[in-house]
Amino acid sequence: MIRPNCGLLIRYADDKADFYVNGQAAAAMTIAAGMPGAAEIKVMASAAFKEAYLELVPQFERGTGHKVLTLWIPTVQMMSRLKGGETVDLAIW
Repeated sequence: MIRPNCGLLIRYADDKADFYVNGQAAAAMTIAAGMPGAAEIKVMASAAFKEAYLELVPQFERGTGHKVLTLWIPTVQMMSRLKGGETVDLAIW
C-alpha cells in the first residue's frame, strides 16, 4: 500500500484491511464531527477513494448524526466544476 505523508489511518479491528484518508478529508470529517446538531455535508469525491469512502461514511453518519451527500465526479472534471462556481464542503481526489 502506498502511504501518503499525511492523513488518517483507518484499521479494522480484525486487521484484515487498512486504508488512509488524506489529510484534508480527515480534517474535514473531524471538524464536521464537532458541529452542533445534524448537518448535511456535501462531498465531491473521485472514484479512486470509493471503496474506502463507502465503508467510512456510514460509520461517520451513525457516530455524528450528520448526513453526507456524495457527488461522484471524475477527477478531471472536479477542478473545472469548482472553478465554475460549484460549492462543496469537501473535495477528495
